[in-house]
Amino acid sequence: MPTLVGVYAPVEAEREGAALFRELTQDLGTAASSLHEGPLRAAVFPQHNGERIVCPDASGAAAHAIGFGGDDRKTSPARLVPPWLLCRWDPARRVAVVETDRHGFALVYVRTVGACVVFSTSAARLGQLAPRSALDPHALAELLAFDHLLGERTLRREVTAVPQGAALEIGPTGASFPRRFRYTELPLDRRASPAAAISALLPLWREGVADALATRGDQPLLVPLSGGLDSRLLVATAVETGASVEAFTFARTGERTPDIDIAEEVCRTLGVPWRALGLDDDWLVDHAARASLLTDGQLDILHSYGISLTGSFPEGHLRLDGFAGDVVLGGSFLRREHLTARSPEARHRLLWASRARLERAPWQELLVPEARGEMLDLARASLTKSLETEPLDDPRWSDFWILRHRIRRFTVNGPLLWRSVARSVFPFFAPSFIDRLLAVAPEARLDAALQAPFFWQGFPRMAAIPWQRIGWPVPRGGVMETLLRRLRKPPYPPAKAFFDHDAVFRKSARLRTFLCDLLLDPRTGVERFGCFDRASVARLLSGVEAGSRRGMPQISLLASLVLSERAWAPR
Repeated sequence: MPTLVGVYAPVEAEREGAALFRELTQDLGTAASSLHEGPLRAAVFPQHNGERIVCPDASGAAAHAIGFGGDDRKTSPARLVPPWLLCRWDPARRVAVVETDRHGFALVYVRTVGACVVFSTSAARLGQLAPRSALDPHALAELLAFDHLLGERTLRREVTAVPQGAALEIGPTGASFPRRFRYTELPLDRRASPAAAISALLPLWREGVADALATRGDQPLLVPLSGGLDSRLLVATAVETGASVEAFTFARTGERTPDIDIAEEVCRTLGVPWRALGLDDDWLVDHAARASLLTDGQLDILHSYGISLTGSFPEGHLRLDGFAGDVVLGGSFLRREHLTARSPEARHRLLWASRARLERAPWQELLVPEARGEMLDLARASLTKSLETEPLDDPRWSDFWILRHRIRRFTVNGPLLWRSVARSVFPFFAPSFIDRLLAVAPEARLDAALQAPFFWQGFPRMAAIPWQRIGWPVPRGGVMETLLRRLRKPPYPPAKAFFDHDAVFRKSARLRTFLCDLLLDPRTGVERFGCFDRASVARLLSGVEAGSRRGMPQISLLASLVLSERAWAPR
């Protein structure tokens, strides 16, 4: 994703604004497009050679606009597959306007510095400006509890994100965030049967993928392929359009996992070139720091394995990403009890029980005793606040919460690891497709009830290939199938992880040394945060090395926090 940088400086702060703009852009190279209108300075910078930056169609805008994510057909923003962004100056109202796709996947951050308002798609870039921004303790609590930040929060108090579904407007009175879209605006249709829903969804899905590929130009297409359903759906639909597709699968070097076998079968069935790309045991040692920098320190480095393989591909690919397909189509985060929770208190209890981990002993023991209650209180308060905008009477509130808080963070940060190689688009969030999908009653999507017939009707060859989550092909339903699956062993072991991080920690002395030195350094390690117990962290590292406990989720999050301080340090 390209980098947007902008400064709004009133007349009395014009020199200050010019200096801020120079500081923000000093290491970004040559701008692909720029804008200087009235008090607004803005520019968009490509992240690799040859990156196409096509501004969404700004029909009706009275002035020049810059941005990215559009296509050569001048498709309107309302039809573009995310992420996209549009920045313009509105001369009639004398305000700077930044609009993004309604899901907020082109995430924009904002900070006030003196009399100026600065904004960028890089949060850390804003945090590095003087005066140095302060660490937000709510962010620490949220990461410990949920593995991601909630709402518009960043790791620093002074830097916030533009809310999902809102635009950024900056004028003489400062920044505001007018709301442009809410998921609750999508009407719920309880009358449609699953069969009717699928009949409506299949053409919209194919249309969404075609729209995503319209931004491709002559670039080859890259699809990360696992043993799951989302990625095979992407590659099969892209092949239908006639696109030139290349697929790959991650694996631990030297291991053959079910993911590899299943992906190989998918590509053999479709006639698509495929390769397995091995992850060395100590890949984190070489790539964790860069992964943290690219994602503004806001992604758990354990999820950043893709960065180690970027040298395997030439620049200029378009990458089709399957983030959240199982959520929106398969309802994987839905629970039956979610459909009956009406009060904010009930929702809070359900979300805390299903999503939070801070009350579990492996996480609690990392904290000094006096910080345990504080972190719990901060995390609970953040969860409560995140529910304030959810409608009390909409059964889809769990969907909306996951899309707004969890999926948004992962979908934004994940592709940033690839930004030196590929642009990413998310066909599962094609506007027409997700509008119709979220109109389907949530009980019709529980337990893959909609996902299975979607595959059997639209992509039967893909449905017949085993699904890594269960080890069997996609279930068709029926008594005979259920009986057969109970009596026979599945073709593949269900839900086996493709990379055992704890085993790797025990095996690799280089990885152990890297993580121990990183976390236990008395000056730059976990002690600098003031809430972690260094002795407990040392015991955790020793226990995982000895094989007496599993602890890489805790170790990697602590390492992510330590590395994030480097990403946010003043340049």
